[in-house]
Amino acid sequence: MLIPNKYNRDEVITSRDQLISFLTAGARPEKDWGIGAEMEKLVLDSHTGEAAEFHRVEALLSALAKNGAWQEVREGARLIGLQGEHSSITLEPGSQLELSGQLCADLFCNCNDFSKHIVNAVAACNELGLVLVGLGTQPFTPLDKIEWAPKSRYDIMGPYMLKTGDMGQRMMKQSAGLQVNLDFCDEADCMRKLRLAQALSPLIYGLFANSPLLEGEASGFLTTRGEIWSRTDPDRTGLLPFLDNPDAGFSDYVDYALDVPMYFIMRSGQYIDLTQRPFRFREYLASGYEGHQATMADWDLHLSTLFTEVRLRPQVEVRCADSLPPHLVLTVAALLKGLMYDQE
Repeated sequence: MLIPNKYNRDEVITSRDQLISFLTAGARPEKDWGIGAEMEKLVLDSHTGEAAEFHRVEALLSALAKNGAWQEVREGARLIGLQGEHSSITLEPGSQLELSGQLCADLFCNCNDFSKHIVNAVAACNELGLVLVGLGTQPFTPLDKIEWAPKSRYDIMGPYMLKTGDMGQRMMKQSAGLQVNLDFCDEADCMRKLRLAQALSPLIYGLFANSPLLEGEASGFLTTRGEIWSRTDPDRTGLLPFLDNPDAGFSDYVDYALDVPMYFIMRSGQYIDLTQRPFRFREYLASGYEGHQATMADWDLHLSTLFTEVRLRPQVEVRCADSLPPHLVLTVAALLKGLMYDQE
């Protein structure tokens, strides 16, 4: 689970220094470093293997909420997620379940945390005729047979994906991955970890490839999810180009993010669609949008829509691996913890 920055959400951005400071604030002393993991699971019908409809996944969330450890998260009348004290469950566009575990000092803590949640989720699934599957892509259900989860941000993102790349909607509705979150102590350490993680991304794709099927057929790829991502919205996916520069820093990340087209901003709990034309944060910062000025909350939201193989949230987030079965979920975190936190 990411540790959110403490900042004034309504603070108007008047200087790029504020954007850099947002990233700088993610630094933590080495003694406080933790490791976070997020896993996405496909929710399938236990008899047919087809993607479960949203109302069945909503029933699963409702069943999990009854144990008292979760607060319901709703959009309108629909249950779209659960929030715990240190963990959360959210829904991806095709009703894939994403569990963000607590930030832990060691992998034993991560393991205990995930094991508890998985046991509860599996028990609830058994009662509902559902099964959680750790695969990187939906194995059987065609794209057009998977309904959209009723989240208003997806009403904006979904149509936009048809304008850029040719597999954006597959990424949204048919894929599932694992993310690992890592701490850094300062700017140089952050860049070192971003650079190493990005260099490792092909290896991570290969080692943890777990998506050979798509729509009932062998796709020709061991990681179909990797192929899908390579054909999704090139403005915000792939590699961070500035990491080739040994002198790169937070300023370079800010410049990269400023030039990525925006999806939306949020005002009074409602998303405002900015996708009618390529509208970059740099332009928004300079000119605003229909009377709205750029705020730190807008910046935070925009950073969450960058889908590169590694990114800053503001912790280092590594996003390459396919979803895996429960007993393998933390292997990615173990590998990255060893490589990133051991100075030798």
